[in-house]
Amino acid sequence: MRRLVFTFALACLLAGAFQFRSDVGLVVIHATVTTARGDFISGLPASSFHVAENGRAQVLKQAVQEDIPVTLGIVTDDSGSMRRLHPVVLEAIRRMNDDLNPEDEVFLAHFSMHFAVDLPPTAGALDLRSALAALAPRNTTGQWQAGTNLFDCLEQALIYTEKNSRRDKAALLLVTDGDDTTSLLTLKQTIAAVGHRRPLIYAIGLPGDDSRGGRAALRKITEASGGQAFFPKYVEQLPAIAGRIAREMRSQYTLTYTPETRDPDEAYRALIVKVDTPPKSPPLLVRARTGYYATSAQSRE
Repeated sequence: MRRLVFTFALACLLAGAFQFRSDVGLVVIHATVTTARGDFISGLPASSFHVAENGRAQVLKQAVQEDIPVTLGIVTDDSGSMRRLHPVVLEAIRRMNDDLNPEDEVFLAHFSMHFAVDLPPTAGALDLRSALAALAPRNTTGQWQAGTNLFDCLEQALIYTEKNSRRDKAALLLVTDGDDTTSLLTLKQTIAAVGHRRPLIYAIGLPGDDSRGGRAALRKITEASGGQAFFPKYVEQLPAIAGRIAREMRSQYTLTYTPETRDPDEAYRALIVKVDTPPKSPPLLVRARTGYYATSAQSRE
């Protein structure tokens, strides 16, 4: 039965059911601009940004820094190896909540062999704090699972976010201490799923994960979405990283354009985003999604 469900989901993905969201061809990119030290840069004019789609320069309709309310899904690894790290993960979520936009909506979920939502999208910090207090004892009864279907569960998290988001911007924060062990989806298929969906993806690989392959996979997945993967040396660094991710989402620039590329529906469109460095300023770095799949409005009806 599980393989039948997977086959149906993958067929829908390839058929275009899971689409990067755009309105009448308008592409929306959320870009992060920093110095080499990682300091966020504010106040850049629209003329500083340049976007190429499939190698062709695009005319930007908008390039502004906006604190857009976001739907954020915090998805934590529920495998047995996470038992000792669960308290610090909960503390990081509490700290992150303090740095979010008050108009953000947040949902909590966990994964191991399956993806499950603990708290549906909820607006407001107070409600989230109360929910965290209620969820804290969830894994004190020994109900931990051994396997990790990271790729399969990430795809399910993307689908859930798209269906349930009430904000124009969406993001996922994945917290794990290991790599994928049992998913049916491959890394390549997972990255394709990211290209069909709009959420930014951030990941925190906790200490205890010595798999180079697992870290490389998290980097590729997050980079494809415009997010970032973090690998702290100590678990005590987790709250600070979570807070940084919240502040990053609030400091991003929103770039929009109508594509000049005339590719057929379902063709992959590679993106390159560049930013000019102002005179007498240290070199600036920009991070944004690396591409997307899109369909016309007619084909989505």
